[in-house]
Amino acid sequence: MGRNDYGLSSRVAEIMKNNYDTLATSYKKTDTKPDKQYSMLPTVVELADDLSGKIVLDIGCGSGFFANAFALSAKRVIGIDNSAEQIQMAKSGQPLNVDYRVADGLNSELPKADLVNAPFVLGYLESVEELKAFFASVYDCLSDGGRFITVIDTPSGSDLRKYGARKILHGSGEGVKLEIVLYNGDEEVCTLWATYHEPQTITQLLADVGFKEVAWHKPIVSQEGLEAMPDGFWDGYVNHCELGYVTALK
Repeated sequence: MGRNDYGLSSRVAEIMKNNYDTLATSYKKTDTKPDKQYSMLPTVVELADDLSGKIVLDIGCGSGFFANAFALSAKRVIGIDNSAEQIQMAKSGQPLNVDYRVADGLNSELPKADLVNAPFVLGYLESVEELKAFFASVYDCLSDGGRFITVIDTPSGSDLRKYGARKILHGSGEGVKLEIVLYNGDEEVCTLWATYHEPQTITQLLADVGFKEVAWHKPIVSQEGLEAMPDGFWDGYVNHCELGYVTALK
């Protein structure tokens, strides 16, 4: 079996392509895993702040997990994803003020917006140069005073499968490969691959392209989540969730 530049087998290299048209049905199951439902969603919605009268761009929208939540208060939401299968799923429950489109949000001109949400998409950019170009594209599409939100994986070697994920770094430092195994309860849902970008790299590049007030935030756990899970379930999660929530202003 052949090897690639990362020392991984050709079979693993093929899996690393993250074909969401193939993964769409499995990945949809992650919408109800505890960390995503009770922490990621309420945290991102809180960071978005007041969306009254605003246009939101959700990059890598998948089947509409975040976009549909934004639609409850935003004037208009544009959800883009390069997976036609996931966009088809999103359209099946599409609110009237959401426009779902098949598009490559990482390598094409972005529509104008007041808020850009791009959770976990930075891992699909393999180099610092690509990352900087993407940040510049987001900056250009934002209105003056507009906000950018992203969520990144910050693996520390913990086993957080009870919350919904286990993350394995294949090396150390900027640009190494990250294996992400997603769970919902005891079920292993799917495995994704990403490129790991260090927090200091992200902070510096956002500033380099013109963003100001770059800030990192701890997550919240919703009251619903506290009530839905057993006592003690969330102990330690906020400080050790292996996720970084980042906001920046234009």
